[in-house]
Amino acid sequence: MLYYRYRPINELSLKELRYGEMYFSSTKENNDPYDGKVFLLYNFDEEKWKRLFERAWQNVKLPKDLLSQIAMDLAKIVVKNNPKTYEDVKTFDFQKALLLSYPQTGTLGSYNLDLCIKKFIEIYKPEHSYTVSFSKVNDNILMWSHYASQHKGYCLIFKDFDGYLYQDEFNKVTSMKNLIIGDRFPFKDVIYVPECQLIDASRFMPRISDIKFESEDERIAFCNENEAKCLEKHTCWEYEEESRLLLHTAPAWITGKHIEYTKEERLFYYKPTQLVGIILGALMDNETKDRVKEIIRKNNHKIGENHKEGALFDFVLFEACMFNDRRDVCVQPSEIYSFGDIITKEDKDFDSRYNDWKKGKALVLNGHRGGKIEYYP
Repeated sequence: MLYYRYRPINELSLKELRYGEMYFSSTKENNDPYDGKVFLLYNFDEEKWKRLFERAWQNVKLPKDLLSQIAMDLAKIVVKNNPKTYEDVKTFDFQKALLLSYPQTGTLGSYNLDLCIKKFIEIYKPEHSYTVSFSKVNDNILMWSHYASQHKGYCLIFKDFDGYLYQDEFNKVTSMKNLIIGDRFPFKDVIYVPECQLIDASRFMPRISDIKFESEDERIAFCNENEAKCLEKHTCWEYEEESRLLLHTAPAWITGKHIEYTKEERLFYYKPTQLVGIILGALMDNETKDRVKEIIRKNNHKIGENHKEGALFDFVLFEACMFNDRRDVCVQPSEIYSFGDIITKEDKDFDSRYNDWKKGKALVLNGHRGGKIEYYP
């Protein structure tokens, strides 16, 4: 399958193209303020709240019997007041409730118990993943306008390998801040929903939840359901037909705090042979076109020299154009870069090579000079 990544035209995006970079954005850097937000529901019964308080206070130096009794009584108060969302719980005045029921805890003691609850809630909220965004469409006017410098930029074309985008083997990151990172990232489709659905917060609290797994398959399905909530966006974004790569961090309940990656840590390099084409924007100026083509020629020459094994695809350059009789964008192939040769539309082999490219045909090398031509779905 082909995935499209719209890019603006500036020095940073040209650097990304030149070196095969992909930058994972934080939720704060994305244009949707709700991006990645999981709407948590704390509709707990008294027993769940009691277990939560006891876990939050496990290091508090008070008799366990007393803490258990305080937890039971506080749970009744909280259920009666019914805080529902994460924000409700974070702003709930547990200290006031504690002082009313157990004045002997004192101002400092009740404040400490309140603080432990808030820290526990914070630790067990879902991690925000970092993302790289792609689209399944290459001719959407809004996408070109919003993400490609008002049609002056370009759109990269990636081919997945079994649903994944692989890291460049010479610039691979395998681990970072207590988390193992594989050599590939799966493409994940964004899910568009008209309304947000609140999700039981205890799903993210292993020792609070009543959930038990009968098999490993059930556990994996449970984790996938939780991840899917992080992929939800409002239906107003549906025109983007977005797919994403996700970069996770280690869960805070393991590390003791929420981990953030620096911008440098979020810079990765993709397998160069998976970039199989580019679309130049309809309003891109000739000077920029020449510069982009120069980068492509150099990149493909380097791939042809260094590639020893695996699938090697032709690289197709497309040009977008606009119409005079309707509001639409047309994408047409204009050149094929074949690791040494540049095939233009005037060449007799152009149509057949382009049709082979559309079918996913590749030169598959076996580590020697020889190779074979085959389809690579």
